[in-house]
Amino acid sequence: TDRYYSMSIDVSEDSCAARPGGQNNNSRLDLALVTGATVRPLTAAPIVACNVVNGRYTSNVFPADNQTDPWGTGSPSTRAGRFFTDTAVLLTPAQAASARVRLSNQESDIAGNDFSFDNLRIIDSTPTLDKQFTSEAVPAGVSSTLTFTVTNTAELAAKPDWSFTDALPSGLVVAA
Repeated sequence: TDRYYSMSIDVSEDSCAARPGGQNNNSRLDLALVTGATVRPLTAAPIVACNVVNGRYTSNVFPADNQTDPWGTGSPSTRAGRFFTDTAVLLTPAQAASARVRLSNQESDIAGNDFSFDNLRIIDSTPTLDKQFTSEAVPAGVSSTLTFTVTNTAELAAKPDWSFTDALPSGLVVAA
C-alpha cells in the first residue's frame, strides 16, 4: 500500500557566530524525494543547524594554536544535531522503490556557510489507525461507542492530505 516518507539528517555547522557585514550566511538545507521528474519537498522551512533548538554547541579544540579558530570565522564553536523534515510525502510502492534523495543549500555565499552532514535517512512515517467499540457484542437497538485512534509517528511531520473513511459493519447505523 501507499506509505508516507520523511527524512532525518545529522548536520554540523561551524561559523555560527560569523555574520560578515551583519549577514547570516549559515546554510539553509532543503531535503526532497525525487520520483521520476517530480520533486517532492520535505522541508517547508529549511534546516539551519545554527538556529535549531535540538542542536548543541561543542568546542573546537586546536591545541597547536591555543584553541583559537584557525579559519578566522570568529566562531570557536560548532553547532550540531539530528534534524527531521517537517513534511512527509505519500508514495506508491513503485515510487518509493525508485525515489532519489535531493539535498539543496539555499545559501550560496561561501563566507559562514561551513556545514557537513551525515546519516541521511529515509523514514517510513505512515500514521496508524485503530478502531474499537466499547464492547464486542451489543444487543440490537442498544448504542455503543466507536473510538478511532490516530497515532502519528515520532518525527511528527505534517501529513496534510492524510484522511480515512470507514464503513460500518452490516446492520449498524450512526446514532442520532
